[in-house]
Amino acid sequence: MAATLPVGDVHGIVRDAEPLDDPVPHRFRGSLRRRYDRILAPPAGFLHRKELLRCFNDTALPLEVRVAAALVRLYALPVTRIVELTDDHLRHDQRHTYLTVNHHPFVLPPKLARLIDDQLQHSPRHSNPAGCRYLLPGHSPGRPRNPLGLADTLRHHGLPARAARNTAMMEALVDLPPMVIADLLGIHPKTAERWATLAGGNWSDYLAARRAAPRG
Repeated sequence: MAATLPVGDVHGIVRDAEPLDDPVPHRFRGSLRRRYDRILAPPAGFLHRKELLRCFNDTALPLEVRVAAALVRLYALPVTRIVELTDDHLRHDQRHTYLTVNHHPFVLPPKLARLIDDQLQHSPRHSNPAGCRYLLPGHSPGRPRNPLGLADTLRHHGLPARAARNTAMMEALVDLPPMVIADLLGIHPKTAERWATLAGGNWSDYLAARRAAPRG
């Protein structure tokens, strides 16, 4: 239900809600805004970030590889979902470019937004039955890129998808609760819970703090 409410309504409900118990002090991990697109040299030992820098800055890579590999590493998107993206999933305003995934708009880093615009401009104009252009069109008109072929291409260029998606998923679950990630990425909540446990960010410390709080 909460996912269907406008932001203002959610704020109002939280603001006016009757508390169920006394407040418990607890410090949540701050949500990090990682500016990978502004980094010019990778920190030592950070393979995931180094690969993102290649996506943003390595002009020797094919454009479709840079776009797809960046989407995997930033948003933990599987290649099966990336190949289904169309220009209808993109929205621009005066300040930002948004990519809508599972009905949720993500703000794209400016470099990635430009890469996607360039990909749409220079790729074949293959559209789906609804008339929307595929971001990664296939060889046959009206068909997207084959996901298995795309995964092979990413591996060929040293940007494998599966390991990078796992890393991106675990990074996201450190910052956000599993239920939020499940809703954003369209994965099963139990899958998100298992990944959160592996990431060490399953929020059990908060639940423990609530159970240990003295009752008034």
